Amino acid sequence: MIAFRQPLLLLSILLITSFHGSTSSNLRNNNGEEKNSVKKSSWVSSFSHQISEAKEKASSSAGWFDWHGIYFSREVTNLPDGASLSIEVTDSSKYCKSHDENGDDKCTFPWDKSVVITLHSSLGVDLDSDDMLTGKLTVDKFAHLNFECNICGDPCTITIPKVNYDLSLTVPPCPIKGDNFVYKIDKTLPTPGLLPPVYTDGVFKIVKKDGTQVAEAKVVVDVEK
Repeated sequence: MIAFRQPLLLLSILLITSFHGSTSSNLRNNNGEEKNSVKKSSWVSSFSHQISEAKEKASSSAGWFDWHGIYFSREVTNLPDGASLSIEVTDSSKYCKSHDENGDDKCTFPWDKSVVITLHSSLGVDLDSDDMLTGKLTVDKFAHLNFECNICGDPCTITIPKVNYDLSLTVPPCPIKGDNFVYKIDKTLPTPGLLPPVYTDGVFKIVKKDGTQVAEAKVVVDVEK
């Protein structure tokens, strides 16, 4: 899902009010132009009122509505029986639109802000540097990116096609215990322009060295200026 943007709401309001305005302008009675003028005045007043309401809603709603930065959403699609995996965002009501059994979701992290994310997992199996995090992604709807990284230990470098940008993926220290594992990420996002605007979606998998799949999730990341 692509991050919801404020201009889309304003455009929708414009289309709706324009439709009603066109209908009223075709109405005539004995006063003809006078009534049309009243209708037009009413349309302008109504449109201005709705714009004000939209701006007020934007300023009072969660940050995902009008901030620019990095948008993230996820859907956990496969876990072993009895296993759990969740993401906790500090001040999630400020950044995230929804929450489910796998934690916070549909989050927008604004530029130049500190973001704290805590990963909780009980996957039922221990993971080490021989086990892999794999990704099968699409960048801006047409460029394909497939990668394999060690699930823990040394950072992994991924080159994003189209923009030719090297992304260093920080992974937890080894080993990752199969029960009650907690990993906290505390990062400050860069200023706008240091990351190229790009929309990426695809599937991440955790795979044991013998090829056994441990977990799978669909992920969307939308970097916007």
